[in-house]
Amino acid sequence: MCVQIFVFKRTGYFGLFQAFVVYAKPANACSALEPPPYHVPNFTGRWAVLIRRYDCSFDIKVRNAQNASYDIAIVHNVNSSDLERMSTNTTSGIYIPSIFVGGPTGLILKDNYQYFDGYYIIIDDDSPFDINVHLLLPFAIVVGLCFVTMIGFMIFKCINDRRREQRHRLPYSSLQQIPTAIYRRGDPYETCAVCLEDFVEGEKLRILLCSHAYHCNCIDPWLTRGRRVCPMCKRKVFAGCESCVTSDSDTSSEEDDNTPLLRSSQQTTGGTFNNVRIHLL
Repeated sequence: MCVQIFVFKRTGYFGLFQAFVVYAKPANACSALEPPPYHVPNFTGRWAVLIRRYDCSFDIKVRNAQNASYDIAIVHNVNSSDLERMSTNTTSGIYIPSIFVGGPTGLILKDNYQYFDGYYIIIDDDSPFDINVHLLLPFAIVVGLCFVTMIGFMIFKCINDRRREQRHRLPYSSLQQIPTAIYRRGDPYETCAVCLEDFVEGEKLRILLCSHAYHCNCIDPWLTRGRRVCPMCKRKVFAGCESCVTSDSDTSSEEDDNTPLLRSSQQTTGGTFNNVRIHLL
């Protein structure tokens, strides 16, 4: 059990656990002690006797203090600050509390804080303030809750962003349904708008539904890793089995600052650089 001793300057009020300190006579309390000096005016508190260790057992010291009408027995060590457990064979007949303090504490009480110095002590058997229990545990709980909340928010955001990106990307299975063609001289397609290289005879091209052609190696990553829109006309790319009709809200969500003000009409039949019929939005 941890015991705290608080020292206060004497006032007119004395609490339940307050006591004046008297040094034992004889100091070892191995024989009958002198009683407390009851001549202190207006004092209705308790008396604590400060006893030196050694020369006899702890129970003899405490019994002699009790027989002398002391309320608390304080046994101090000698030439050592070590604290010892005051054990005895029997505690029968002992009713007053007793505590053990180190040698330096006992000398401080003896030299500076006896009753004639105008001080009294308060003995408290509550545990001292433990920062690990009173602060660290609640702080760890709050930090843990914040960390879990942050992780949950990040997971939710990542999943939401992932789903949004997947909606804007063309699935690989749908990509395989977009037709391809081998470029031949005279075809209406001349230049890939992604790499800006002219088509070479025999190259494999992918033809989007808007009639714009690109190198497969250029347009495939564009559609599957970026956005499923034509790089030139910004028209949404659908596979053959997908519906090309979208709601107004879906169409408006796909438009941004990069959407061209001039669009190719749905009836476009030419290639990349063919004459294209256009209309104003």
